[in-house]
Formats: sequence, structure tokens, C-alpha cells
Amino acid sequence: MSSTILIIDDEEAIRDILQKSVQRAGYDCSVAATGEGGLKILEESDIDVVITDIQMPGIDGFEILNEVKEKYTSNVIVMTGFIEDYKYEQIIDKGANDILDEIRKQS
Repeated sequence: MSSTILIIDDEEAIRDILQKSVQRAGYDCSVAATGEGGLKILEESDIDVVITDIQMPGIDGFEILNEVKEKYTSNVIVMTGFIEDYKYEQIIDKGANDILDEIRKQS
């Protein structure tokens, strides 16, 4: 049984890169352009892992993280291109399972 991954990012290029990589690795993948859209997918689907950007308009990545930890069993990986604005320990203490901080630099 394959894991299902949800990618939430307001930047289309980032969503596309991650979705293609995840699918190439053999995982099922859903994407959302907004936090609101991501929460709707979570309500309707069984999601094993959520990969969410921190800085997004509307519902941001920390709100997504809080909501997932309160209502679901999904693991959460937080990503940002602005890691200098955050401390790793603070993000992990909020409940994230890991952090990606290089995705924007590579795209």
C-alpha cells in the first residue's frame, strides 16, 4: 500500500516540482495552492504525510500544522525558503516531523 502525500504551497512551480518527485518515487500525491484547499483535502482523504510551506496568504503553514496535529494522524513536513527567519527547534517543537529549507534555492 502506497503512502499518500499532500503538498500545500502557494507557488505553482514548487508544487509541480514536488508533485513530480513524489510521484516518481511511487507515492500517491495531492496538491493544494492554499491552506484552505489543503484542509479540505485532509477532510476528504486519507493523507499520510503533509508537506506545507510556512509563508502563504490566508491559512499559513503553522496553522496547517496545528490543525493536522489536532485532528489527524498525518506526519507534517514544513518547508520554507526563508529558514533564516525560523529556528529548527521551534518548528519541531510546534509538532513538525521535519523541515525542508532548500527547495526555493534549487528551483
